[in-house]
Amino acid sequence: MNIALRQMGKFVEALELTRNRLPSLPSPGEIRTCYDISRVCTETEVELCTTTIVMVKWGTKYGAEYVNALVLALYRFLTPENAQNTSIVCFTDTPEDEKLIRRPGVEYRLLPDIKSWGWRGWWCKAYLFSPEAALFGRVLYLDLDTVLCSQTVNALLSDPLAIEQKSGPHFICLGAKWLSNEGRPCGINSSVMIWRAPPVNSAHMPLQPAPFPHNLFYFLKSHYAEVSRVMYKFDHYLELMLSDAETGVMQDVAFVQDIYPGLAVDYSDAKAMATEGGDIPQPTGLVCFPLHPKPHHIRDVLW
Repeated sequence: MNIALRQMGKFVEALELTRNRLPSLPSPGEIRTCYDISRVCTETEVELCTTTIVMVKWGTKYGAEYVNALVLALYRFLTPENAQNTSIVCFTDTPEDEKLIRRPGVEYRLLPDIKSWGWRGWWCKAYLFSPEAALFGRVLYLDLDTVLCSQTVNALLSDPLAIEQKSGPHFICLGAKWLSNEGRPCGINSSVMIWRAPPVNSAHMPLQPAPFPHNLFYFLKSHYAEVSRVMYKFDHYLELMLSDAETGVMQDVAFVQDIYPGLAVDYSDAKAMATEGGDIPQPTGLVCFPLHPKPHHIRDVLW
């Protein structure tokens, strides 16, 4: 029902349906008060605030070739300056996999036993919001089935605060309405996410009260059974937690396509505008694959 309502453009009704079945859900206002969105980093913090590009590989849906392709594309398209100020971290249940590419600046971290939490699939992304993930500063998350196709992707990394300063809100992601494959006129697509991870102490314990986005992780871990019964997608969880219950407005969320028009497209749109030789015109920097096909299905075109 959540999916159907969203595809019909009844976003507020979808939120209301879910909220009525989750009485313990905090309001966006409560989430917002845990993060000082007016705070500006000092020059010293900006210098230290390098970007961590993160990805998640769990289970068998995506093999090591997906990680390798994304890492190699980052090496290919990042400018020397961005490459120097960027680290790449892949969270996986198999960090010892010999098929995973090994390069300086690429780190593989072991995911916790999220299966024991009942989590699987895209819900694993929420672990990145936890203090235990040990991420600090500016974080850029990319789905493994994201295909980078030009240097314009550097716009997402041009400055530690560039997007925040330009957009105001403290969470940036893809907007579903710009992705034809999504088939819905509004909402979040989490194939690409950008946020600033708050500091933690040496024991990876968060500040109190738990700041954004740690609070998103803690609520999901505590209420996963309830949440997963009433919604199917992780994207819907983000929408629920970050939207105003009455209006559906996500005032603390910005969309990449709003900030940088044309930079991110889905495969159906990329295919439509590709040249006869298969090239995708600027300013497209990345192509995402929300549903079907996946990159390995069209390897000869984009991968």
